[in-house]
Amino acid sequence: MDRSSAISLTFAVMILSGCGSSVPANNPQHKEIYTYRTAQSAPEPVYFRFKKARSPEPLPTEEPFIGDEEVDDVLSVRGGKTSLGKLIKIVAEDIGYDFFVSSLVIDNVRIMPTSSGKVDVVLGKIASVYDVKVILDHNSRKLSVLRNES
Repeated sequence: MDRSSAISLTFAVMILSGCGSSVPANNPQHKEIYTYRTAQSAPEPVYFRFKKARSPEPLPTEEPFIGDEEVDDVLSVRGGKTSLGKLIKIVAEDIGYDFFVSSLVIDNVRIMPTSSGKVDVVLGKIASVYDVKVILDHNSRKLSVLRNES
């Protein structure tokens, strides 16, 4: 047998024997698995990493004070560049008062030096640094900040 006839015989055997995949296409055991693409989304934003919480206190058994009494809380305000609105919000929340800041001065940004003492002392320092009028009303438990008219 010559070489060309041997190659022809090999190809003929391969064609007749069905050279191909051993698993028929319609075989129920043969399943093709398709992967699908998934879009990777951005991580969810983190809101309020730190939460301010007051320690639990028992319910008051007597009426809250009404009058022109001074608040005896001692505050400490660290220095830094901050807006007046944020600073007044922090002080009002610390002493438990409602607050109002005029829209004319709420976005004033100044460098506040470190200050500590009673509420009136700290508010006086804030008023002098930001050049505003600060009104602390103990009767209605409200802290108001207005533009200085002078």
